Amino acid sequence: MTNLKTHFELRYTPILDFNNVYKPIVSPFLKLGQFSIESAGSFEERIGLIFKNEKYQLDIRWDRMIFIAEGPRQDLKKTQGPLFMFFDILSKIRDSPSFGTINNCLLSEINLKEVKGDNFNEIKENFKNKYLSSTATFNLPGFEEDVAVTLQFADQTGKTFKLSYGPFYPEKNYADMKLVPITNTPPPGYKELNGLLLDCLYFETTSDVNMEVFKRMNNFISSNTERISL
Repeated sequence: MTNLKTHFELRYTPILDFNNVYKPIVSPFLKLGQFSIESAGSFEERIGLIFKNEKYQLDIRWDRMIFIAEGPRQDLKKTQGPLFMFFDILSKIRDSPSFGTINNCLLSEINLKEVKGDNFNEIKENFKNKYLSSTATFNLPGFEEDVAVTLQFADQTGKTFKLSYGPFYPEKNYADMKLVPITNTPPPGYKELNGLLLDCLYFETTSDVNMEVFKRMNNFISSNTERISL
């Protein structure tokens, strides 16, 4: 399994004076990478911290924080990894008198399970034979066929898990799913990759978010995507 993109997001009640709150908190981190500010001077002012060499970015807003990383990652669960900065900034924002409550969080991962020795058309046919009945497929003249299975689960506590998986179409998927949001450059040899693309989203209603929550959500996604095969 190869991770192609990670999106971790937490949402909190809006901070009306956010444009004043975040500046002294985020300023010490600006020397570490690039940054951009949007909607300056408004309630919805936001700042993005971009680390192109490390292939990740932080988007800090008045009602949420977002972490996005591209490519395979081995460091997201490490104590001093990229998410350390994310949670350090969150901790300082939460200390502000203007901060209300955390409402929920979500973890989205796009992974590739490689299938060696097959081409796209063979994988697509094998996928249809395994996961779709003959009555579930049909042709539309003039349209290119793309197939996938989408499953969604929810419980009574506000947790939702959604999983979509189907044959990986490198050129189409890299563009349509914005798999390289930081560098805008697919890795060498990406057109030769074969396998199944797994698009996973785990949403949870919660009043507290920390590294342990991220690890638990990540482990949940991993344990369930490993069950998919062809």
